Amino acid sequence: MERIRRTLAVLALAALAAGSFQPFYLRIWRQDLRALNAFLTELPYRKVPGMRALLVEVDRRTPLGARILFVTPHRSWEGGYDYAFRRAQYLLAGRELVPMLDEGAGRRAQGAGETPRPDVLPRPAPRALPPDYVVCWSACAMPPEFAVVWRDEHGTLARRIR
Repeated sequence: MERIRRTLAVLALAALAAGSFQPFYLRIWRQDLRALNAFLTELPYRKVPGMRALLVEVDRRTPLGARILFVTPHRSWEGGYDYAFRRAQYLLAGRELVPMLDEGAGRRAQGAGETPRPDVLPRPAPRALPPDYVVCWSACAMPPEFAVVWRDEHGTLARRIR
């Protein structure tokens, strides 16, 4: 009886192993790894096309420790700004990102219902420093105290001049 139980247990284990096998386990070794790497790198940014390319350039052109105001055309924190802001924090590690929107209220810090405009900078906390740079994904007008450093079809980077 013990021998039958052991044989059944081995057969059940073999059936589980065979049933859980996926053809992908073999196909992965024949994949074009460069294409797969490129696909997986862009995958998190598919909701915000062009933002990754913009942020890679901003990373190259701004020093570590810089305060960067991040502007997108999103109207509310939950309406897409959260996703874009979190992606930007990941790529711009080592810099302090200043949000354009108020996370706690779920709306613009400078007035609900407005289209985001970087020429009206959010009010910093009483002892907070103003941003050194403004990054605008998509199109926007730059505040007068900022000069455009770099621009492409995905967005603009401007630096504080005053």
